[in-house]
Amino acid sequence: MDPKMDSGFLKPGETLDDNYDVSRALLPEEVVGIMDQLLCYEVAWHHGYPLSQTLFTSIYIDRLLWPPSDCLSDAQFYRGIRPMGLHPLLDVLRSYCIALIKCCDLTIEKVTSRDYYEEEDFSTHTYNRSLLHTVPHDKVLELLRSSIEWLSNSRNRRPSEVHRTSRELEEALINRLTFRERMLLAVAPEQEILDLAAVWPAVSAALPPLEATHSLGRPVPDSFSEKIQRRLASTVPPRPTVDFTFAAAYTKLVQLCKDCEDALRVLEITTESPQEHLSFIWMFSSRKPAPLAYARSCLSSVFLARTTEGFEQLIQTDLSEFVFPADPVLDPVNFTLEAAQSSFAPQDKRLAMATIINEFTGRAAPQYFDMWNSLCQNRCRTRRMICNNIPFIDDLQFATEQLDDELHDLTHTMRYPLSTWVYHMKLRMVEWVVQLGFEQEVYLPDELAGMYWWLSQVASLRASVIEQVYNHLSRRHEILSNGGEIEKAETIRTTQAFVKALMYEATGTGALADAMYALYMRLHYLQLVPILSRPYSESSLRYELRMKPFLRLNPPQIPTFEAFEEATRMPSGSQDDVFAKYDVEGSVKEAKEAWAALKRLGARAAKSEVVQAAWEKNLASTIQSCIACGIAASTISNIPKDAGTGRVKEMFQVEIPGEGKRYHDWWVVPKIKRN
Repeated sequence: MDPKMDSGFLKPGETLDDNYDVSRALLPEEVVGIMDQLLCYEVAWHHGYPLSQTLFTSIYIDRLLWPPSDCLSDAQFYRGIRPMGLHPLLDVLRSYCIALIKCCDLTIEKVTSRDYYEEEDFSTHTYNRSLLHTVPHDKVLELLRSSIEWLSNSRNRRPSEVHRTSRELEEALINRLTFRERMLLAVAPEQEILDLAAVWPAVSAALPPLEATHSLGRPVPDSFSEKIQRRLASTVPPRPTVDFTFAAAYTKLVQLCKDCEDALRVLEITTESPQEHLSFIWMFSSRKPAPLAYARSCLSSVFLARTTEGFEQLIQTDLSEFVFPADPVLDPVNFTLEAAQSSFAPQDKRLAMATIINEFTGRAAPQYFDMWNSLCQNRCRTRRMICNNIPFIDDLQFATEQLDDELHDLTHTMRYPLSTWVYHMKLRMVEWVVQLGFEQEVYLPDELAGMYWWLSQVASLRASVIEQVYNHLSRRHEILSNGGEIEKAETIRTTQAFVKALMYEATGTGALADAMYALYMRLHYLQLVPILSRPYSESSLRYELRMKPFLRLNPPQIPTFEAFEEATRMPSGSQDDVFAKYDVEGSVKEAKEAWAALKRLGARAAKSEVVQAAWEKNLASTIQSCIACGIAASTISNIPKDAGTGRVKEMFQVEIPGEGKRYHDWWVVPKIKRN
């Protein structure tokens, strides 16, 4: 037999049992060492590794969980009657381990309450072990607090001059129990959402003492065993234990607590503005290092816990911020009216408008929810889910045109307002898919020019849609101002500022994408872009693969393969003619002007006040990307075509500027290496 293939294979003389005595007396420093090792395994589990390779390798944890315990008093390191002379520190370790198990149980409950993907996010498999699910968490808190009280009383009875070392170790044990108590409070399902904003900072405050006293601990490697995996309900052969150093685990734990704390900042958004929430969620999901599954669950459990009616109301708010500001179509009075009892009574236009809006929000709510849900996933999953959602948004746009016709007969609003809102959302999602492809390095070097070209087409189209909305708002503002309706005119002015911010962002995105396309075409001409040999594929099939998420769309209709091939064909002619055709400098100038104009409008106009610092940082980084693109263009202009890669060895690297992008402007920007 092969031990790598057969989980039941035993070497000669080997048994399934461990010889470690869990009832043996432990020194205080050994208890500290075991607690710190358990903490390292807990962090590894939060990073997606299974319990079998982390916490379940602890013999102490295994004794508490198997055989299953019906109540808290049965969860002991021993079986039957309590052994005589059992060291009190074992009770301290038991309370810590029980609290840790309960934290894992509540964490699994939290993560599984939202959408998650076990193969890439988080491992919830408990291998037929019940993680004290029936034990109330307040009972575990009482057990922890009794251990803290015992240690505190023991410390007060000893003179500091004689037992200085013991005092330090007792303080280290109290710090670890205190941290576990606060962690248990933070993950408790009964915890009020508003109270969580204060709980997580307390958890973070309990971390520095753990790092300061880690050196006092003494590891007890015999208390952990990979043999336990053989007794778990799994067909997978035993795998190596996942070991994080304490320094690495501590850094990751600090980040986890910070992410959970920041996720709850969504409660600081006092308005129901979807754009403010979009700014926050996009900033949160795109930070580096990426938030873990539990932190994302904290965010989604707050924002996505709305009812269907709640999302329909959110759609109405989104409509009022884009196409219907101060518009009678969304007058709250409309939704309070009832149909006349008599069939001879004239139809109330306000009721008819409310009926149309209700029908539209009812149709759009599932796709709208899916969009928000996708943004709360990890970045790879976000891209895949948006790809799946785009065709449904396309169907929604087609179905909405009839409602727009009915609405136009009732009121003098802009032509196709509902379809325009859906179309803008669809174009935005197409941009996200392409830009996330750059971020995740989906495209090969010789494909970058074509994808930048497609991105510039989509962004320019979105800018033209926004311009039509802006022109409509300008006309309405003028009419209301001349009519003396100052309050409504001011509401439209606020919306104009937001729409203008969207227009500058789309224009800047399109111009910078066009500059990158022109830059890569110059690099292709100079033969500085590596082109892989693909003997078993065709260009048309590769194009279809890249455009697969967009094949059904109309509009925007994807370019034909012939048009795409024409746009990305290797340039020919003199270097001056080629560089003049692919005008990097002109596109860079246009992009810088658009981003600078957006910066002058400010975070408030862009509805990004809740993440203003990150918004300003990322905007400055995007402007630097424009500058870097211009520098790259001027640098390669002095390189002759026959220089080859030998003279310019790896001239630029892939670099993603900034973190937490507000405007989903992830760019592959050349970072010049001066040789």
